[in-house]
Amino acid sequence: MASNTADSATGTVPPITDAAGIAVDPIAPPDPGEATELSSGAAWYMLIVLMLTNTLSYLDRQLPFILGEPIKRELHLSDVQLGLLGGASFMIVYSTVAIPLSRLADRKSHVGVLSGAVLVWSLLTSAGAWAQTFFQLILSRVGVAAGEAGAIPPAHAMIARVFDEKRRGKAMSIYQLGLPLGTMCGLAGGGFIADHGGWRLALMVMGVPGILLALLVATTIKLPPRRKHEMPRSSESLLFVFKRLLGEPAYRNLVFGITAFAFISYGFSVFQPAVLIRIYGLTTTETGLAIGLSQGGIGVVGTLLSGYVSDRLSRRDPRWRPWLSAILLATIAPFFIAAQFAPNAVVCVILLWVPLACFVGFLPPAYAAIQEVTPPHMRAMAAGIMVLCINLIGSSLGPLLTGALSDALKPALGLDALRVALSVCVIFPLIGSVFFLRAAHHLARARARL
Repeated sequence: MASNTADSATGTVPPITDAAGIAVDPIAPPDPGEATELSSGAAWYMLIVLMLTNTLSYLDRQLPFILGEPIKRELHLSDVQLGLLGGASFMIVYSTVAIPLSRLADRKSHVGVLSGAVLVWSLLTSAGAWAQTFFQLILSRVGVAAGEAGAIPPAHAMIARVFDEKRRGKAMSIYQLGLPLGTMCGLAGGGFIADHGGWRLALMVMGVPGILLALLVATTIKLPPRRKHEMPRSSESLLFVFKRLLGEPAYRNLVFGITAFAFISYGFSVFQPAVLIRIYGLTTTETGLAIGLSQGGIGVVGTLLSGYVSDRLSRRDPRWRPWLSAILLATIAPFFIAAQFAPNAVVCVILLWVPLACFVGFLPPAYAAIQEVTPPHMRAMAAGIMVLCINLIGSSLGPLLTGALSDALKPALGLDALRVALSVCVIFPLIGSVFFLRAAHHLARARARL
């Protein structure tokens, strides 16, 4: 039982503890402009603003992918360097910085961390326009990565804090609309600007909206005070949090499943535009429109539908969230391979519609499931550790391995080397599907332990 009675001998106030005897901070960390309560309208406004931050995050993240070919020509890069630009250089920093920013968000302010992150990555996206060498461009992307590391963890925690389990899948799906919308705007908009004004102008222009959005987040989002079980616990070290979360089989398998998927997701983002440009002869604008509009249209439908379906099915059995993610990941392989060897660009893009729907559709139920097996005071850290595993392993190595395999096969296969390299990557979503099935097996026990 919590207590704050002064010690009669020393006159000091012992630490407040919860029912389990674990110390909690006596005052909830202040988010800027805390509201005494959050109305339905304020909750949905918050969700829309969070979706916009996610949109800009993916927009700025996608730019090097659609700009890869003109950047490669001007700076004389290899496919391995292109893979580093879109993968390891970004993801290693992104994943490692996510941990201290997640810790800061859980212990201090979700809103403060998010608004600062948006401002940093937007400024450094524009700064990349002045890069004159590969090293300088890498440095700008490292800065963008450091900023974007503070995007997902506080946003997931804010959503879980405001939306209950019955609505969390739908809320996550609306937030996750940022992936297809950001990808569409980044690819289509970046490709168009690059063809008409160059890749430098594309980077410069695309960073501007985030500066304004950062101010909007900082000044208009209001959160209710944290409830007792959501308050940080001063006795829990960072190592304890890692052990608590990764020691939970359901959480661990959910994270590993998303990590396995990231191998193909980021390999696709870096090199699918190159397939359409090198093999099918499309321009940068045509490629950006083809992939961007497909990901935008198909992605919006897939994201919203999966969130709605997962909420409905999880009311019957919570295991439906990871089951649905497993089904969607297993569906990717045949369509993805067929698309790589399509006879023309139109057929290639049409065949990619199913994988694109699955790419984004499996995420809302997966993200909702992660929050449902996480102690409330560790929500941002749960997302931060997820970001660490996904990006340090899957997103960093996926483009690098795809590029290395393409370079290795090129002497024997020529232009077909890149098609084969991408096709090999379908093994990863199949592995991810197995992890989600294992997560479903442990889900009930994980929820009971909260």
